[in-house]
Amino acid sequence: MKKTMLVAAVTIFATVSSLTSCTSDKENVEEKREDAVEANKEYEYVEKEYLKDIENYRKSTDVLILDNDAKIVELRSETDLKKNENKKEVQAKISELETKNNELKLKMFNYQPNGKHKWEKFKKEFNHDMDELGKSFKNFSINSTETKK
Repeated sequence: MKKTMLVAAVTIFATVSSLTSCTSDKENVEEKREDAVEANKEYEYVEKEYLKDIENYRKSTDVLILDNDAKIVELRSETDLKKNENKKEVQAKISELETKNNELKLKMFNYQPNGKHKWEKFKKEFNHDMDELGKSFKNFSINSTETKK
């Protein structure tokens, strides 16, 4: 009888323990699922913001590139109107500016989202290239004023 009671007690204890641990496991699974859903929502938000940043940056650089296109057209028309000994040299410099501008246009157009870290690196390099092109336009204007004299 003692043996039967002991077996019964152990069985009841094991059953209660397993039921308690199942409930605990179910709660853990549910908590982990909620955490995963929350992490997924956060990831989607970050991804949307990242893609929105790319879109906004493209729009702002498109404006700068179009502005450069307009400057190139203006420089070409000024050069065509002037009689200048260095006309071919000036036209070659304008063509160089146009080539750099078109390369930047293509670089931006061809960019494919590939992670936020790579995007930040791309954006930093692109900003540098755009700044250098802007300096080239400013220097060209100074140089062309000097050659007009």
